[in-house]
Amino acid sequence: MTNYKSNLHPLFVTGLVDAEGSFTVSVLKSSLTKTGWGVNARFKITTHITDLDLMLNLKKFFGEDIGKLVIFKDTCTYRVDKLKDILDVVITHFDKYPLVTQKFPLSSFFYMILYIETKMEKEDWGCNFFFSFARV
Repeated sequence: MTNYKSNLHPLFVTGLVDAEGSFTVSVLKSSLTKTGWGVNARFKITTHITDLDLMLNLKKFFGEDIGKLVIFKDTCTYRVDKLKDILDVVITHFDKYPLVTQKFPLSSFFYMILYIETKMEKEDWGCNFFFSFARV
């Protein structure tokens, strides 16, 4: 659940993600899954190091135990890699406060992929369905 102890307004967070955020999905071979394939998802926002306070506030907004902040050279990145956190916290936020730019349809596709990933281990159709999109 989103932590509103942050002083960031939820619509500001959505706007920030519209401008600076990204949703990434990687498909990798995996010996740990029944299908032989795994899907790694990531939600992230990268800014200049001068916006470190904003990124700390963003981490507080989503929850202190959700995601991590990575500082490298002159950038800082807030990223969420755990599928459960992306589904339960990040997507829940965007369900209430949807993206409005060209990222909206892409984020919808991202959500669909994550839904399929949750089914892949339970049903064999998930992997075949996912790869049918990759061939388009």
